Amino acid sequence: VIDIESVRPNAFGQNEARILSSMAQQLAIALENARRYRWESEQRRMAEEMRQAAVMLGATHDVDNLLSRSLEHLERIIPCDVACLLLLQGGRPDRFKTKGISLPTPESWLEAGTLGARIYAEHRSLVIPDVTREPSWRPWPGTEKLLSWVGVRFLVREEVLGILLAGGTTPNTYGREEAAVLFSFASQLALAIGRVRFSEQERRRTEQLDLLHRVGQRVVGIMDRDQLVEEAIRCLQSAWQSYESSLATLDGSDLVTLTATRFAEATAPLLKARVP
Repeated sequence: VIDIESVRPNAFGQNEARILSSMAQQLAIALENARRYRWESEQRRMAEEMRQAAVMLGATHDVDNLLSRSLEHLERIIPCDVACLLLLQGGRPDRFKTKGISLPTPESWLEAGTLGARIYAEHRSLVIPDVTREPSWRPWPGTEKLLSWVGVRFLVREEVLGILLAGGTTPNTYGREEAAVLFSFASQLALAIGRVRFSEQERRRTEQLDLLHRVGQRVVGIMDRDQLVEEAIRCLQSAWQSYESSLATLDGSDLVTLTATRFAEATAPLLKARVP
C-alpha cells in the first residue's frame, strides 16, 4: 500500500491517483522479481550445500567422524542454535553427537514425552514452530530457551538408523520447508552410515578370517597340550587387543583357566587358575 498525504486541501486529484497507481504496479512487479530472485538464489545455494554434503558424507569412512562432520555441515543448510544426532543400533540408543548442548547419555534423547521419543514412537518427522503453544512440550535440561524445533528420522531399508534434531531460540524458525530440507540431508546421512557400517562389518569379517588363519599357522605342529592352549590365548589377545582374554579347559574333573591381560608383556607368564 502506498500512502501520500498533504497538509493542503484538494492537493491530489484523479491525475495523481493514476500516476500513483502506475507507480504502484511497477513497484509490485519489481518487488516480485526481487522476491523470485532471492528465492532462486537461496535454492541454488541450498543445492550447492547439499552437493557438498553428499561429497563430505561419501568421503568419510568412520561413524564418529561422520556424525561430527554432519553436525558441522548442518548449520550451513538450515539455521540452528542447537543440533543433535542420535544413532540407534537394533532400536536402542548407540551413540550421539550434539552441537550447542550436552546431555549425559544417549538414552536422555528418548525419554518419554521428549521430541526424540515422539519422533521415534510416531514414525514421522515433527515440526514445533513455537513450544509455548505446545501444552505437552517437555524440554530436555538446558534447552528451555529454545523455542522452535524440527526433527526427522533417517532410515535404510525400513530400519531406523537414528534421529536428527535442530533447535532455535527464535519462535517459528522452522516449518515444513525446513523439515523437508532436514529430511533430505538425513536421507543422505543414512546412506553414508549404512555404507560405513557395511564396510566395518566386512573389515571385521576379514579380521576374523585372518585371525583363524594366523591361529592355525601358530598352533599347527604343537603337540604339547599346555603349550597349545597358551599359544592360542596369546593369539586371541594379540589379535583383539582386549583388556583381558581367557581360555578354559577341562583337566580331569578340574576347570583350568589361562588369562592374558592387555598390560602384560608378550612373554610374561599367563595367569593360571584351577577350579576343582
